[in-house]
This record gives sequence, structure tokens and C-alpha cells, in this order.
Amino acid sequence: MKKYSYIYLGFFLVLLLMLFSGFTRKNIFHTNKEIIDSSKVEIAKNISILSYHHILKNEENPFPNNESILSVEKFKEQMKFLHDNKYNTITLNELEKFLKGEIELPKNSVVITFDDGYKSNYVYAYPILKEYGFKASIFMITELITNEPTEFDPKTLQYLSWSEMIKAQDVFEYASHTNNLHKLDANNKSFLVRKPEDVVYDDLKKTQEILKTTYFAYPYGQYNKNTLDILNSLNFKMAFTTKSGTVKPGNNILKLKRYVITPNISLNKFKKIVDRKFFFF
Repeated sequence: MKKYSYIYLGFFLVLLLMLFSGFTRKNIFHTNKEIIDSSKVEIAKNISILSYHHILKNEENPFPNNESILSVEKFKEQMKFLHDNKYNTITLNELEKFLKGEIELPKNSVVITFDDGYKSNYVYAYPILKEYGFKASIFMITELITNEPTEFDPKTLQYLSWSEMIKAQDVFEYASHTNNLHKLDANNKSFLVRKPEDVVYDDLKKTQEILKTTYFAYPYGQYNKNTLDILNSLNFKMAFTTKSGTVKPGNNILKLKRYVITPNISLNKFKKIVDRKFFFF
């Protein structure tokens, strides 16, 4: 009888070990809706990061040839495509963990980012993203954040206020696009790479402290060795360029690629970008 007791105890311990290992494997990851077992879902090997700027309705756009301005109509078409095809929008923290090999993500994952912090992100992009249950990130120029919201005027460049940022936190997270270095000199070189090292350090430290972030996007996509050294010294975890391409584990996390979404990108081209079948254009 004692012999059988040991056998049952052995079976019980093996069963516990199997259950425990099933819950601690790396194949458990989050989507917007739920936790999914990766044994039932195809896992992402690489991910597309989308980069947007200013969004206006077609009839109110005073700068129709500006490639940084996407129509509301086109943005909604793209977000509807992502929603209808069950794309999973991930946060910057989830992206960081994916790139470090700490979590796995479903193949249909995508990152949505905005640069500069325009008020149109709140007026137009926010309700569309919220409707579809999407998450997104805005890289803010912190010097331009306003203390009070102003009435929206599409004829001028306006920036988010603190109160609008707080209201939109259910969709947006906020990261750094410098405090006051988002400018070009006479040779079209970013202040980020032109200014003295101590000026750049102080600027990035200030914006980091304001936003409580360790994520950064390079103004105009420009950086140099000093920039990378400063980001490392300030313990920034990820930084984003304007070079086209996907990202995957093993990439340099301070030189991450993004697809800048411009008005000339058709829906068919957009599909190829998020499906990771169109790497350069």
C-alpha cells in the first residue's frame, strides 16, 4: 500500500510541474483584449512601427503639398483596416520587452506613433483610435506643450495642452522629441547634432524628467555618436529614427526604424507595410 502511495505522489508532483511550467513559459503574451497562448497564434518575428505627424480634414488643409500632413479620411481608412484585420497595437514598453526577447507577440502586432505633439492628434486621431480600442504614442516637444487648451484652428500649427494630454491617456502614452532642440540650422542640420554636448544633455534630461520617459525619437531622424552617448548616459531604453524598415530582437535599440506614413502611401502600400512585405520605398 505504501508503494502505491509513493507512485500517486510521484504522479501528482509531475502534474504540478507540468502545470507550473505551462504558466511560466515565455509563450504567454498580451494583446489589447486578452492574454493569448502563443501555441495557438502565429508569433511575430519582426514588427512595423508607423510614424504620423499632423492630421487634418481634406477641405481644411491649408498645406496640401506638405508630406507631414495626412488627411483624417486616410488615417481613418488605415485604422479601419488594422481593426478589421484584427491588428494588435502595442505599447512602447511591450515593444521594448519584445526587442529584448522578454516576451513574444502575435504576428499581427503594430506600433502607432506620432511626432511633435500637434493638437490635431487629440482632435482627430484620438477619437478614431479610441473607437477601435487602439493604443498609440506621441513623441512630444515639451517646450511647446501649452498650459491651457485653445480653440482648434486648422490654419495654424497648434500643440497639445497638459489637460488634453491627461484626458487622452487612455489611448496615448507620451515620450520625448527633445525639449527645445527640434529645429534646423541654415544647413538643415538638427540642433540635436549641432549644439554643444552639454546643451544637448541638459535638454534631453529636462524633457525626460518632464515626461518621466525613457523613450526618444530623433528630430528629422538625425543623430550622431554624441547623441547616442548622451542617450545612454541618461538611461534611455529606446530611440527611433525615420529610416524605413521593421524592427526585431537583436536590433540596436537606439537606432530603431519606422515607416513614416505620408499622403502618397496608398492603402495597398499601407497593407504591405503592416504585413511586413514592403520594406523600402
